[in-house]
Amino acid sequence: MGKNNVRNKINIIKAVLLILILLFCLFILYKSNFLSLQSTGIIALVIVFIVIIWFFLDSTFAIIIGIAIFSVSSYMIGIEEAKEVKKGRKTFNIVLKNNDTILRDNDPNRYFIYKTTDFIFLIQEDTIKQEKNGVEKYYFRRKYITKPVSEIQEISSVTDTTLLL
Repeated sequence: MGKNNVRNKINIIKAVLLILILLFCLFILYKSNFLSLQSTGIIALVIVFIVIIWFFLDSTFAIIIGIAIFSVSSYMIGIEEAKEVKKGRKTFNIVLKNNDTILRDNDPNRYFIYKTTDFIFLIQEDTIKQEKNGVEKYYFRRKYITKPVSEIQEISSVTDTTLLL
């Protein structure tokens, strides 16, 4: 009875130390802006749960549950962080003096914009999906647009209307 009591205390100390070390690592990842607060909280709860299962139930069971929970939580964290990145993306509206619009706020394409004192250069990149014999192929098509700055009536951004390119 004495050996089991000592063994249980050692297991508790190991579990607490492991949890503290892993939580400290998560704290460092959070402080370095690698993980959001929500992601850090989810991962911390999963770590505590898995360590408790590992030490007090079954290690094989803990590994299986850990893999399942980390897979699902990683997927959900990825979706949330992708939404945040998409929200922070700037969209531009460039209108020429003849009221011809080069870029629109809701344009789904990718553009690379470079402005000099005399010209504005745009590279429009489209992703094109083509299906042939049941096989899907994706490729990029680029369109190059060059306009003199004198033709530009307005350059605005949804997130920053005083944008200077």
